[in-house]
Amino acid sequence: MNPLLVIVENDPARVELMTECFERDLSGCRMFVLDNAPDACDWFRAHLAEASLISLDNDLGDERIRDGKPFNPGTGITVAELLCECPVQCPVIVHTDNHFARHIMVPMLTAAGWDASFVAPGSRLTWINESWIGEVRKRLTL
Repeated sequence: MNPLLVIVENDPARVELMTECFERDLSGCRMFVLDNAPDACDWFRAHLAEASLISLDNDLGDERIRDGKPFNPGTGITVAELLCECPVQCPVIVHTDNHFARHIMVPMLTAAGWDASFVAPGSRLTWINESWIGEVRKRLTL
């Protein structure tokens, strides 16, 4: 089966550009996007073994309405905590511009045995084309 990149990211502009880069550069791979921590944690509990690479943001947005009720999308730290409780499966790229969270997530994942790296987002989306997709290619060993 083709490698699967799982992205935890809520920003539609980031997801759109990540998808464009992915489709352009990694057409033989699959991509799956989750935009909140509760759904990501549920997905990883059930499907972690399918993941070839995880790209994880921390700030997943403000509370929103889902199914007519307030919904807290949580943070990437919550997802990283769950991953630390699981058997190591694949590399993880942390792509948050939250410096506090990055300094928690990368060491936490590394201490649990995960191969964790960091890609620094910039104020514009150019980082996705300039560094993120290269790190994805490298981590997928393509």
